[in-house]
Amino acid sequence: MKKEFYKYMKENVVSDNGFFRLHKEIKCKDGFKMSVQASEGHYCSPRQTLPIESYSSFEIGYPSKKEDLIMEYAEDNDYPTKTVYGWCPLDVVLEVLKKHDGIKAI
Repeated sequence: MKKEFYKYMKENVVSDNGFFRLHKEIKCKDGFKMSVQASEGHYCSPRQTLPIESYSSFEIGYPSKKEDLIMEYAEDNDYPTKTVYGWCPLDVVLEVLKKHDGIKAI
């Protein structure tokens, strides 16, 4: 799953100005969607703009439905589909992708 995640992130950069990098939303095979981001402008670790393999945690945003695996990282627990989830460990991101049958091929 990790290899698939890194490949997707590398191939789906929408913009990168050296400070703020933005990736396309991830769509899973079961229909679940979420934004996964990492750069100096996101809640990730390290909080720098580096190659995607450099991050131990990521910012998840605006999932298409409540996902219990990430709720402890929610900025606003009252609105689980309208908030960001900061510093989600890589293992948690991969667990969410696995739970939702992996990344849907574009």
